[in-house]
Amino acid sequence: MLDRVTNHACLRYMERVLGHPVETWLAGRSPMREADKVALCCNLAGLTVNGVRELVLHPAVLRMIACGFRQVTVRLDGFAYVIQDGKVITVLAGYMRDTRLCQSTKLKTQTRAEARKTIIRREKRHRGRRRQFEVA
Repeated sequence: MLDRVTNHACLRYMERVLGHPVETWLAGRSPMREADKVALCCNLAGLTVNGVRELVLHPAVLRMIACGFRQVTVRLDGFAYVIQDGKVITVLAGYMRDTRLCQSTKLKTQTRAEARKTIIRREKRHRGRRRQFEVA
């Protein structure tokens, strides 16, 4: 399962979640392959590449991949794990994802009671539409 995490996702996880200065470590070096960048950064951080891959594969992310979701974003602890074609391709900070999708103003926090009312309201609407189609 460790092959389900790309090298880019490892770099971004180390930078955004673990807080390591990845860009500083890579600055001034000659161009390298992504795999070499990951190996260098893991070495400087005192981690193994497979260790970082295991950290990226949080149980919720692992479940999404195992269930066969091809393109999904998993939000955990303020970070967004982007899965495409069954692989984790990058890790974004929550605000980065929302501003890229222009949804930063559309997201709202609801209490449990508000969420329940919204679900009930939508279910009633959906039930009414279902009856229209059955009659016609």
